[in-house]
Amino acid sequence: MAHSHGKPKLPASANLVKVLSCCGPREDADKNKASILVPRRKMEANCSWCFECSTHVLDRDSTRWICQACLGASERCMASGCQGMVRCEVISQGSACVTCAGLWAKSVQTRSSVFEHNRDVAGIRFELSRPSDFRRQAHEAGMLRPFLMLVSMSPAMRCILAVQLGWNVILERHFGYSHAEAWDIITRRSVGLRSRCKSTFSRYNPLTASSGNWHTILEFIARAVFLPSYMSWEEEFHCEEIDADTAAVECMAAKSSRLEVFEAELMEKMGKLQRSKMSRVQVCTVAQLVACDCMKKMVAMQHSQGMDRQAICMYVVDFCYICLDSDYKQRCCEGDSSVPPEMEPEALAFEVATLVNGVTDDAASLFTDILADPQALDSSKWKGCMGCRMDVISSAVKLIGQQVGHRLGRTLAVFLQMMLQKERLKLSSISIDDFMRPAK
Repeated sequence: MAHSHGKPKLPASANLVKVLSCCGPREDADKNKASILVPRRKMEANCSWCFECSTHVLDRDSTRWICQACLGASERCMASGCQGMVRCEVISQGSACVTCAGLWAKSVQTRSSVFEHNRDVAGIRFELSRPSDFRRQAHEAGMLRPFLMLVSMSPAMRCILAVQLGWNVILERHFGYSHAEAWDIITRRSVGLRSRCKSTFSRYNPLTASSGNWHTILEFIARAVFLPSYMSWEEEFHCEEIDADTAAVECMAAKSSRLEVFEAELMEKMGKLQRSKMSRVQVCTVAQLVACDCMKKMVAMQHSQGMDRQAICMYVVDFCYICLDSDYKQRCCEGDSSVPPEMEPEALAFEVATLVNGVTDDAASLFTDILADPQALDSSKWKGCMGCRMDVISSAVKLIGQQVGHRLGRTLAVFLQMMLQKERLKLSSISIDDFMRPAK
């Protein structure tokens, strides 16, 4: 996605088709070339998902329009002369958009008041530690760990994750209450994270599918993405396979090294799978960029704050590069003459910063010595749904062969944001493990 307002110009290579041809089979290069040279149909419209007036792009394989702020899928409003959008999940004959329904002005005002609330480390720690009925239910269900990850997120991020799973949290009565939103994302009937995993996971492991705790979700992702039917668990994973009773105990524990190891191994495997899908020229380009001064500082800063260099830092760099590269191809197709001829490390560093930034309002200060213009991160563009960077997460999910709109793709998108949130918190010296005990 194209970015502006102080951001360096986006990257990529001048002779893209020539590079693709020398690094892969000719038929692959021709396929890539064909997919690039298709201009997108765009229009500005009010989104009924995130309540932003944003660019919508027509999906190539359907009549749906995709909001570029929240990636919510919509159809054109059926009201005569209206340019608004209707959420695909609620569309029916005679459906009207939120503007025609008279909900736009009030909802935008409510959204703005919640999104613009100042966030600091003390406030996040308070939300993570305070008691509530939702926190108690999360602990009893073995879901306290993901619950806390969701609570620590910005309201905009939780809003985006709800959109990915299939509903609009802005229209809910509990919008703005972090504990209620987090529990809703986990347990909402039919479309919540647990529901989306549970029904499918019963095919892989009927004995543990009924428990529906955090380990169940991790095991669902592990088996669905990394474990083909002809392989055993021990052949693919280093972490131990455990039964339902042991998993329940681990999910209720104040600190579980097993869950931490499981999460880390899943992220490591995600990074390796993603790297295996990249072409040789992409791998070489990333290596050259990481050797540049600003990218060296970016990776070193994240590593010094506790992020694993290979499993997290380089994984983030890889899919930020992929997103930028995809955006470059699309802009070239649409005749954008401002695209630079070569990859700029400053542009990639900014892309990484927009993804790992955002836990607190003053987090941009971490990048003072890395970015040429760190204050660009404080732009209003990065304070709302655009700042959640679901476009980057979507690119990562697509690269490993998953459809974002399908059950597994939706689950993976939410899982990746939750794992990245755990890493973002490290930049503000916050650890989820410090808050795992049940609140009194």
